[in-house]
Order: sequence, then C-alpha cells, then structure tokens
Amino acid sequence: MKNIKVAISIVFGILSSLIIITILENGKDYSYFEKTDTNEELFIQDINYSTDIDLIKKSDIISEIKVIEQSEIFEHKGVNFILSKVIVKNCINGNVDKGNKIEILQTVIDNNEMEILSLNEDYVLFLEKYRGPIVENAYVISGVNLGMLKVMGEEIQLNKVQYDNFQILENNSRINKKELINEISKNIE
Repeated sequence: MKNIKVAISIVFGILSSLIIITILENGKDYSYFEKTDTNEELFIQDINYSTDIDLIKKSDIISEIKVIEQSEIFEHKGVNFILSKVIVKNCINGNVDKGNKIEILQTVIDNNEMEILSLNEDYVLFLEKYRGPIVENAYVISGVNLGMLKVMGEEIQLNKVQYDNFQILENNSRINKKELINEISKNIE
C-alpha cells in the first residue's frame, strides 16, 4: 500500500512538472489562446498582466495604430467576437513595419466589461499573436482592457483598469503620447 502511494505521488509530481513547463514555455502563458469557450476563461486574460511593466515585457508587439475596418460581430462556440483591421502608425516594439495592416481579434461581451476598438480611432495597443481556431494571422490585445490605450490627439486617456495598474504613468488619468512611448521604450528588455 505504501509503494502505491509513493508511485502515485511520483507520477503526480512528474505530470505537474510537465504541465508547468508547458505553460511557462518562453515565459509566456499561451494556454488561454487554445481554449476560450466561456466568458470566464476570456476574463482570465486580464489577470495575466497585473501591471504595465508585466504587460510591456510579455507583449509581442506594442504599436500605435488606427482602426480602418471592422467585421460584423460573429459567434464561435457561444462567444461573440469582432475582427478589426488596423494600420500601424508607429511600432514601439516588435516586428511590424509602419504602414502594415494587421488584424485584431476581440471578444464582445454584452455587459461592456471588455471595451472594443472603435472604427477610425487611434490607440496604443499591446499585442500577442493569436493562437487558436477562429482566425489565422491575427493578434489579440494583451490583458484585454489593460493593453488598449485610447489616443486622444497627443494624449492617452486611461480607463479604470489602466489607472489602477499602470506604474510607469504614476497614476495620471491622462499622459502625453510621446511621454508614454518614451516610458514604454525604457521598460522593454
């Protein structure tokens, strides 16, 4: 009986280690891209980035963009999505050139907890490559609401989530766009 308990403990330890190694590959947790069947699982994306520094370090691309096209809202496995085409105005970090067009996949929830990009508006976005069954060659916004900063002229307007979590901005509700880009650049590894 004691040998069975020891064997079970060893097997459990090995399986746990393999799961942790898989999740932490390259320091990023991609597991939520592979299975997002419920709104609760989608909300977990905000939890993966508790601060702006964390968001900067884990995002594949950080760019200033303009939304130029949007799809109709569509459903996949009971969850609503929208696909926006954007043009890159300025790449702060990552491998995308100014003038390139990329697609952004977002979850649409009726209770407005998750903001969506607005057509013809400018944003600074923190992006990760989307890995999943819905669309190819698209990105998702890192941290959902945390990774989407609305540009208003030469200023950035922070939402409540950003205001509460952005350390480099010293809890200002508005910041100059150039100042933000400089602060982001300082924190890129």
